[in-house]
Amino acid sequence: FLDFREDWTISKQIVRVTRTSDAILMVVDLSMDIDRQLNFLMKQLEDAKLIIDGQTPYKLGIIATKGDLPGSKERYEELTNKTNLPVHPITIKSEETLEDLKKMLFEQLEVIRVYTKKPGQKADLEQPFVISEGSIVADVAKKIHTSFIDRFKYARVWGPSGEFEGQQVGLEHELADTDVLEIIVERR
Repeated sequence: FLDFREDWTISKQIVRVTRTSDAILMVVDLSMDIDRQLNFLMKQLEDAKLIIDGQTPYKLGIIATKGDLPGSKERYEELTNKTNLPVHPITIKSEETLEDLKKMLFEQLEVIRVYTKKPGQKADLEQPFVISEGSIVADVAKKIHTSFIDRFKYARVWGPSGEFEGQQVGLEHELADTDVLEIIVERR
């Protein structure tokens, strides 16, 4: 997260961490001058070589804070008109906006959650595998254990990617968000 403070510059440590991230979210205060903040934040990204000639490999977004203050709606509209980046307004007074922020981050990163289950057991709905959209069964199998590819017999899927619950699928089956996946491998 990058936010606006006159005396602030991106440290080398923040740049190193940012280079390993998938997205950069800039924080804009809707109670302050929008142009000044946007110009400052973009210059910081350019100076740190995170944006070069207007291009960046990172997904960029803006979190607009203090959306509950007088005049914030007008400044929010001004902000969305000045940038083609996704802008998400939040206020700490609302749990709902924080949940919406989580959803926006998830969508912007283009990832899905896939839950797993062992044969004969219930699905682990606490710790999903978070993988890229378009991932297939083989991608999850490799994450579980590299030997799962060589020993793979079949998988079963419950959820949006299946035609029916518990559908038997192969390694090339494309998974969808919230699928539950059971992988059957040959015993050694």
